[in-house]
Amino acid sequence: MDHVLANKAVFKTATDTAGNAAIISGAVLAGQQDRHSVADEVGVGLLAAGVITKIFSAATTPAADTRAWDNLPQYLSFASTQLRAGAHTVTVERERQKPMINR
Repeated sequence: MDHVLANKAVFKTATDTAGNAAIISGAVLAGQQDRHSVADEVGVGLLAAGVITKIFSAATTPAADTRAWDNLPQYLSFASTQLRAGAHTVTVERERQKPMINR
């Protein structure tokens, strides 16, 4: 899982950097050329691509999913056996402590 999270972090950083580069170069191209030139169109395209890339970067969350149910037990154990008919005593112990259940 650490490998996946590391790759997400690299993706987030790379897309953020690419978005910054596209926005800056698009603004430079669109702002320094004459109106209605090919450079204006390329600049606007770079600006749009930069914004979209920044949105992808912002949507990427390189963090572990830490949602949990705190009321679930840490371990579950099951056992089965066949018993003769009648009353029986069952004792459940936990980690060599005093019996928790005795019925």
